[in-house]
Amino acid sequence: MTLKIGPDKKLNRENASAAAAASIREAIIAGQLRPGQRLKEGDLAEALGISRTPIREALMLLQVDGLITTLPRRGSVVRAFEASELADMLQLRIALEDFAARQACERRTSADLVALEESIVRLDAFDVTTTKVLDIWRENVVFHIAIAEAGHALKLVEFMRSLFDLPAAYHPIFSYTKENKDLFVSQHRRIAAALSARDGESAAQLTRDHVLEARGLALEAPSTSSSVANGAATGSRAPELRLVALPLP
Repeated sequence: MTLKIGPDKKLNRENASAAAAASIREAIIAGQLRPGQRLKEGDLAEALGISRTPIREALMLLQVDGLITTLPRRGSVVRAFEASELADMLQLRIALEDFAARQACERRTSADLVALEESIVRLDAFDVTTTKVLDIWRENVVFHIAIAEAGHALKLVEFMRSLFDLPAAYHPIFSYTKENKDLFVSQHRRIAAALSARDGESAAQLTRDHVLEARGLALEAPSTSSSVANGAATGSRAPELRLVALPLP
């Protein structure tokens, strides 16, 4: 894959760093760059077609965000999370989703309800036999972020996004069946209906149940995320580095 960042724009160092950080972030979340994998500045610079300086700055940004870490004699690596950290994050997500649903019931607008319905329609339209698992998962993220956005609290949205900015190996990603995809569509519709009715208690409970059920299904089924995590744990050869360069704002 030939990669370019902002082919029609002249980059300065600041926006080259931001674009590189966005591209590397996407590769980590998608599982192209795996937990524990070393991030070599030269390889990243070559893949994205830019110099090492903005790559170095991009890695610093991602370290601040908690997606990568620096190890002695290894340099920058994709951060690996302990089971206890993930359990804490799940509890934090449930608490934030609960608060987001209640806020949305109080503050949501008609436009917010439209955004939720549009996400549900897109999710419902996915054919699980032809759609990439990550694309289905991303649409699920869109719905949950839309709930936070309906609460019209910027910091809440930022916190919610940060909880989804984890490597694919740590997300409840699995091989969707039509049955569990349809289940999620139904759950999303019930959550949206509670938000429309401004029923904060029901919206919060439905959201909590939905998050926990998705996690339970992921733990029961062989998953895309499991294979990513196992590959990192067994020390198998990392896949060829292929990043998707995101457009500059």
